[in-house]
Amino acid sequence: MDLLIWIGLFWITALHRTEAADSEVTCGSAIKLLNSRYDVRLSSPDATYGSGSGQRTVTGNPNQLESGANWQVKGNATSFCPRGRSVSCGQVIRLENLGTGKNLHSHNYRSPLSGGLEVSIYGQDGVGDTGDHWQVMCNTEFWLQEQKVMFRHVDTKTYLEATGHEYSDPHVERHVEIAGTLTTGPRSMWRTAEGVFIKPGDPPIPAAHQPKSTLNSSHVDPP
Repeated sequence: MDLLIWIGLFWITALHRTEAADSEVTCGSAIKLLNSRYDVRLSSPDATYGSGSGQRTVTGNPNQLESGANWQVKGNATSFCPRGRSVSCGQVIRLENLGTGKNLHSHNYRSPLSGGLEVSIYGQDGVGDTGDHWQVMCNTEFWLQEQKVMFRHVDTKTYLEATGHEYSDPHVERHVEIAGTLTTGPRSMWRTAEGVFIKPGDPPIPAAHQPKSTLNSSHVDPP
Protein backbone atom coordinates (compact mmCIF):
# COMPACT_ATOMS: atom_id res chain seq x y z
CA MET A 1 0.00 0.00 0.00
CA ASP A 2 2.82 2.39 0.85
CA LEU A 3 4.31 1.74 -2.58
CA LEU A 4 1.00 2.52 -4.30
CA ILE A 5 0.67 5.75 -2.34
CA TRP A 6 4.22 6.73 -3.29
CA ILE A 7 3.56 6.01 -6.97
CA GLY A 8 0.35 8.06 -6.80
CA LEU A 9 2.13 11.00 -5.23
CA PHE A 10 4.88 10.76 -7.86
CA TRP A 11 2.39 11.05 -10.73
CA ILE A 12 0.50 13.90 -9.06
CA THR A 13 3.78 15.79 -8.60
CA ALA A 14 4.84 15.09 -12.19
CA LEU A 15 1.46 16.26 -13.52
CA HIS A 16 1.65 19.45 -11.45
CA ARG A 17 5.17 20.19 -12.74
CA THR A 18 4.04 19.65 -16.35
CA GLU A 19 1.12 22.04 -15.89
CA ALA A 20 3.39 24.62 -14.24
CA ALA A 21 5.85 24.36 -17.13
CA ASP A 22 3.11 25.55 -19.51
CA SER A 23 3.30 29.00 -17.87
CA GLU A 24 7.09 29.31 -17.89
CA VAL A 25 9.31 31.12 -20.38
CA THR A 26 11.66 28.66 -22.05
CA CYS A 27 14.86 28.80 -24.06
CA GLY A 28 14.17 28.92 -27.79
CA SER A 29 10.90 30.80 -27.29
CA ALA A 30 10.14 33.91 -29.37
CA ILE A 31 8.63 36.69 -27.27
CA LYS A 32 7.62 40.33 -27.25
CA LEU A 33 8.39 42.30 -24.09
CA LEU A 34 5.96 44.98 -22.88
CA ASN A 35 7.14 47.69 -20.49
CA SER A 36 5.20 48.07 -17.22
CA ARG A 37 5.28 51.89 -17.16
CA TYR A 38 4.77 52.74 -20.84
CA ASP A 39 2.67 50.94 -23.43
CA VAL A 40 5.68 50.10 -25.60
CA ARG A 41 7.38 46.89 -26.68
CA LEU A 42 11.13 46.35 -26.76
CA SER A 43 12.07 46.73 -30.41
CA SER A 44 14.93 47.33 -32.82
CA PRO A 45 13.74 49.63 -35.62
CA ASP A 46 15.63 50.15 -38.86
CA ALA A 47 17.76 52.98 -37.46
CA THR A 48 21.23 53.47 -35.99
CA TYR A 49 22.52 55.80 -33.28
CA GLY A 50 23.88 59.06 -34.67
CA SER A 51 26.28 59.28 -31.73
CA GLY A 52 27.93 56.86 -29.32
CA SER A 53 28.45 53.38 -30.76
CA GLY A 54 26.67 53.97 -34.07
CA GLN A 55 25.10 50.55 -33.64
CA ARG A 56 21.50 49.73 -34.45
CA THR A 57 19.06 51.25 -31.98
CA VAL A 58 16.77 49.60 -29.48
CA THR A 59 13.60 51.53 -28.64
CA GLY A 60 10.25 51.15 -26.95
CA ASN A 61 7.84 50.85 -29.87
CA PRO A 62 4.14 51.76 -29.43
CA ASN A 63 3.22 49.63 -32.47
CA GLN A 64 2.10 46.23 -31.21
CA LEU A 65 2.59 44.58 -34.62
CA GLU A 66 6.18 45.75 -35.20
CA SER A 67 8.24 42.82 -36.50
CA GLY A 68 11.43 44.21 -34.95
CA ALA A 69 9.99 43.44 -31.51
CA ASN A 70 10.43 39.66 -31.74
CA TRP A 71 13.17 38.29 -29.47
CA GLN A 72 14.39 34.73 -29.07
CA VAL A 73 15.43 33.60 -25.60
CA LYS A 74 18.70 31.67 -25.45
CA GLY A 75 21.49 30.81 -23.03
CA ASN A 76 24.58 32.94 -22.53
CA ALA A 77 27.81 32.50 -24.47
CA THR A 78 29.33 30.12 -21.91
CA SER A 79 26.25 28.19 -20.77
CA PHE A 80 24.09 26.48 -23.37
CA CYS A 81 20.35 26.40 -22.64
CA PRO A 82 18.54 23.52 -24.39
CA ARG A 83 15.39 24.34 -26.36
CA GLY A 84 12.33 24.07 -24.18
CA ARG A 85 14.15 24.33 -20.85
CA SER A 86 12.51 26.73 -18.39
CA VAL A 87 14.50 29.90 -17.62
CA SER A 88 15.30 30.22 -13.91
CA CYS A 89 15.09 33.50 -12.04
CA GLY A 90 18.67 34.73 -11.75
CA GLN A 91 19.75 32.97 -14.94
CA VAL A 92 21.96 34.87 -17.40
CA ILE A 93 20.51 34.81 -20.90
CA ARG A 94 20.77 36.49 -24.28
CA LEU A 95 17.89 37.91 -26.32
CA GLU A 96 18.38 37.62 -30.07
CA ASN A 97 16.42 39.94 -32.34
CA LEU A 98 14.79 37.62 -34.87
CA GLY A 99 14.69 40.25 -37.60
CA THR A 100 18.44 40.86 -37.60
CA GLY A 101 20.24 37.96 -35.90
CA LYS A 102 21.80 40.45 -33.47
CA ASN A 103 21.65 40.28 -29.68
CA LEU A 104 20.28 42.80 -27.18
CA HIS A 105 23.42 44.61 -26.04
CA SER A 106 24.70 47.38 -23.80
CA HIS A 107 28.03 49.05 -23.03
CA ASN A 108 29.46 52.25 -21.55
CA TYR A 109 28.41 54.64 -24.32
CA ARG A 110 25.89 57.22 -23.10
CA SER A 111 22.33 57.12 -24.40
CA PRO A 112 21.36 60.23 -26.42
CA LEU A 113 18.33 61.41 -24.42
CA SER A 114 18.58 60.48 -20.75
CA GLY A 115 22.33 60.10 -20.35
CA GLY A 116 21.95 56.50 -19.21
CA LEU A 117 23.87 53.72 -20.91
CA GLU A 118 23.13 53.04 -24.55
CA VAL A 119 21.23 49.86 -25.42
CA SER A 120 21.65 48.48 -28.94
CA ILE A 121 21.74 45.21 -30.84
CA TYR A 122 25.10 43.70 -31.66
CA GLY A 123 26.77 40.68 -33.24
CA GLN A 124 26.14 38.54 -36.28
CA ASP A 125 24.03 35.39 -36.64
CA GLY A 126 23.39 35.42 -32.91
CA VAL A 127 27.08 35.61 -31.93
CA GLY A 128 28.33 38.67 -30.02
CA ASP A 129 30.20 39.18 -26.74
CA THR A 130 29.61 39.50 -22.98
CA GLY A 131 27.82 42.80 -23.56
CA ASP A 132 24.90 40.63 -24.68
CA HIS A 133 24.45 39.02 -21.25
CA TRP A 134 21.36 39.88 -19.19
CA GLN A 135 20.32 38.40 -15.85
CA VAL A 136 16.60 37.69 -15.42
CA MET A 137 15.52 39.23 -12.10
CA CYS A 138 12.33 37.77 -10.61
CA ASN A 139 11.11 36.39 -7.29
CA THR A 140 9.88 32.93 -8.32
CA GLU A 141 11.77 29.77 -9.19
CA PHE A 142 11.27 30.24 -12.93
CA TRP A 143 10.51 33.17 -15.23
CA LEU A 144 6.75 33.00 -15.76
CA GLN A 145 4.80 34.18 -18.79
CA GLU A 146 3.29 37.65 -18.20
CA GLN A 147 5.22 37.97 -14.92
CA LYS A 148 6.88 41.35 -14.35
CA VAL A 149 10.65 40.86 -14.44
CA MET A 150 13.75 43.02 -14.74
CA PHE A 151 16.82 42.47 -16.88
CA ARG A 152 20.15 43.33 -15.26
CA HIS A 153 23.05 43.86 -17.62
CA VAL A 154 25.94 41.72 -16.39
CA ASP A 155 28.86 43.89 -17.57
CA THR A 156 27.53 47.32 -16.51
CA LYS A 157 25.28 46.30 -13.58
CA THR A 158 22.45 48.46 -14.98
CA TYR A 159 18.79 47.63 -15.62
CA LEU A 160 16.98 47.67 -18.95
CA GLU A 161 14.66 50.70 -18.74
CA ALA A 162 12.17 52.61 -20.87
CA THR A 163 13.22 56.14 -19.91
CA GLY A 164 10.08 57.98 -21.07
CA HIS A 165 12.04 60.25 -23.42
CA GLU A 166 10.60 60.15 -26.95
CA TYR A 167 12.51 60.41 -30.23
CA SER A 168 11.47 63.04 -32.76
CA ASP A 169 13.17 61.55 -35.83
CA PRO A 170 10.30 60.60 -38.22
CA HIS A 171 11.64 57.06 -38.61
CA VAL A 172 11.27 56.41 -34.87
CA GLU A 173 8.65 59.02 -33.99
CA ARG A 174 6.85 58.31 -30.69
CA HIS A 175 9.36 55.58 -29.87
CA VAL A 176 10.62 55.74 -26.28
CA GLU A 177 14.33 55.63 -25.48
CA ILE A 178 15.64 52.41 -23.94
CA ALA A 179 18.70 52.72 -21.72
CA GLY A 180 20.61 51.01 -18.95
CA THR A 181 20.07 52.71 -15.57
CA LEU A 182 20.85 52.03 -11.93
CA THR A 183 17.27 52.63 -10.78
CA THR A 184 14.53 50.03 -10.49
CA GLY A 185 10.78 50.49 -10.74
CA PRO A 186 7.95 50.21 -13.29
CA ARG A 187 10.14 51.67 -16.04
CA SER A 188 12.58 48.79 -15.67
CA MET A 189 9.94 46.06 -15.44
CA TRP A 190 8.89 43.96 -18.43
CA ARG A 191 6.49 41.12 -19.16
CA THR A 192 5.89 38.81 -22.08
CA ALA A 193 2.93 40.34 -23.91
CA GLU A 194 2.94 37.84 -26.78
CA GLY A 195 5.07 34.87 -27.67
CA VAL A 196 5.61 31.42 -29.10
CA PHE A 197 6.73 29.35 -26.13
CA ILE A 198 8.85 26.35 -27.06
CA LYS A 199 8.67 22.96 -25.39
CA PRO A 200 11.24 20.16 -25.80
CA GLY A 201 10.92 18.62 -29.28
CA ASP A 202 9.22 21.62 -30.89
CA PRO A 203 10.68 22.69 -34.29
CA PRO A 204 12.95 25.77 -34.44
CA ILE A 205 11.47 29.21 -35.00
CA PRO A 206 12.79 30.58 -38.34
CA ALA A 207 14.63 33.91 -38.22
CA ALA A 208 13.77 36.29 -41.06
CA HIS A 209 16.89 38.47 -41.30
CA GLN A 210 16.11 41.97 -42.52
CA PRO A 211 18.47 44.30 -44.43
CA LYS A 212 20.63 46.73 -42.51
CA SER A 213 20.04 50.47 -42.51
CA THR A 214 21.92 53.58 -41.44
CA LEU A 215 19.05 55.82 -40.42
CA ASN A 216 19.94 58.46 -37.87
CA SER A 217 17.85 58.62 -34.69
CA SER A 218 19.92 61.19 -32.81
CA HIS A 219 17.45 64.09 -33.22
CA VAL A 220 15.33 64.11 -30.10
CA ASP A 221 12.76 66.04 -28.12
CA PRO A 222 12.64 66.20 -24.32
CA PRO A 223 9.79 64.20 -22.71
